Amino acid sequence: MILAGSNGFYNVPMREKIMEAIGGKTGKMLMIPFAASDTRGAVRERTGAVMAGFRQEEILIYDLDGGRELMEHDYDFICVPGGNTFRLLSRIREEGLDGFIREQYRKGAVYMGFSAGACIACPDIEYVKNYDSPEYIQNGDFTALCLTDNYFLCHYDSRGIQDIMMCRRYMPENSQIITINENQLIVM
Repeated sequence: MILAGSNGFYNVPMREKIMEAIGGKTGKMLMIPFAASDTRGAVRERTGAVMAGFRQEEILIYDLDGGRELMEHDYDFICVPGGNTFRLLSRIREEGLDGFIREQYRKGAVYMGFSAGACIACPDIEYVKNYDSPEYIQNGDFTALCLTDNYFLCHYDSRGIQDIMMCRRYMPENSQIITINENQLIVM
């Protein structure tokens, strides 16, 4: 299952929608906050997840709670919050987390992607060049996690049809764009 949103657990309406989508189930979660410029966003997301009913000791944040050794475990949830999409994908690749995330997803982990985290679930992220600086991407390789064939356009209520047209220039011809408003959660 993929949960994609413009906002995550820190947003009260989203927190409620997330818990409804997963049927109130909790479990072991790995949070990967590489898109943010500092760790405050990760702590805020973990606090929101705890407020939703997750146990704090079951929410591990890659970097704050450890690094590569966290990939020695299986998780029920992989949570990837927002920030700069290109920084996020670049750091995930550097840490070798791209294959790990795909493997956890195949094993049944719920992928929760918020903003940049939603975008990296797509086939590639070149389409977000209009919003984030692609300076972090090496060799022009925009290939993302490929958890879905669709493309997510987050924060759509502050955008418009012209944004869809800008994004389409960087996508395969028949790609589906799923727009996501601020308090909307897409469940796939």
